[in-house]
Amino acid sequence: MSAAASITLWGRANSINVQKVIWTLEELGCTYERIDAGGAFGGTDTADFRSMNPGGLVPALRDGDFSLFESNSICRYLCDAKGGAALFPASLEARYVCESWMDWQASLFWPAMRSAFMQTVRTAAADRDERAIAASVAQSETLLAAMERRLSDNAYLGGAAFTLADIPAALTLNRWYQLDIATRRFAQVEAYFERLQQRAPFASIIAAPLS
Repeated sequence: MSAAASITLWGRANSINVQKVIWTLEELGCTYERIDAGGAFGGTDTADFRSMNPGGLVPALRDGDFSLFESNSICRYLCDAKGGAALFPASLEARYVCESWMDWQASLFWPAMRSAFMQTVRTAAADRDERAIAASVAQSETLLAAMERRLSDNAYLGGAAFTLADIPAALTLNRWYQLDIATRRFAQVEAYFERLQQRAPFASIIAAPLS
């Protein structure tokens, strides 16, 4: 990363949504600067930040004079703007398969398991809501079963090759596999996760502890 980069990313490195953008930037070989923001770092209530992200959440990205918010939209933009055709296919059908799995992670998979993650990773054992954890795990396992079916005939969610579809899902799986509770095993999903760990950007991201 370089302070002279035209791309600046605001967000803490342990945010799943910021990690999506970091992974995409690294896959594309982009030079960028990341500024810690959000959570304990704060900085998201300033007028300048709100001009980039009106919701006051991370990530926010600025590329030259252009700014953008929402992690999945940022990742799509980067692929289109920075030569990421291999990650985000030009074929209409292939692209919308990719889009569908990205939206699946954002609207179903992460919301389903977020409670289990928050309760087991960010909540003291004595204060955990076991019923909420159980409900979250059950919902997540239903979705993982759907992923298992998809991966039984495809190496990746988008098909035969790694694409942007895999980045949000893999980062969610990283959190799933670090839950300190008993969960169902999904052989195809586990093999898929192992394949993705061979990619240097993902391996670097998940090396840091969750918090």
